[in-house]
Amino acid sequence: IVCLNSAIEVDLLGAVNAEAVADGEGRWRHVGGVGGLPDFVRGALAARNGRSVIALPSRTPHGRPRIVARLAGPCTVPACDADVVVTEHGVAHLRDATLAERVQRMIAVAHEADRDALRAEARALGLV
Repeated sequence: IVCLNSAIEVDLLGAVNAEAVADGEGRWRHVGGVGGLPDFVRGALAARNGRSVIALPSRTPHGRPRIVARLAGPCTVPACDADVVVTEHGVAHLRDATLAERVQRMIAVAHEADRDALRAEARALGLV
């Protein structure tokens, strides 16, 4: 089984927020329910040769990054269930990767204008 889903944002370790966006004051505004996302992700990971793919653009239409150091909203899918994240900049294979490898792979699929800030945030968080 291959499951293909989208998200609002994905952090540097592969945790997924697919439920809420933060407003200017940091309050969550729910924009969608969880639906079957966690179930399909776990089902794909449990299936023989299964893959779970999260596909999203690297930025919103308003220029907000969607690859982030930390989620601004709830964690719909934890990083321990991360498999593959795809943006227009490439594919980040996260399953069985170390934390440092995850960070580097996620930065590589982030928008090029966001990469330096993500590297700095990763260092500040002690991820690299």
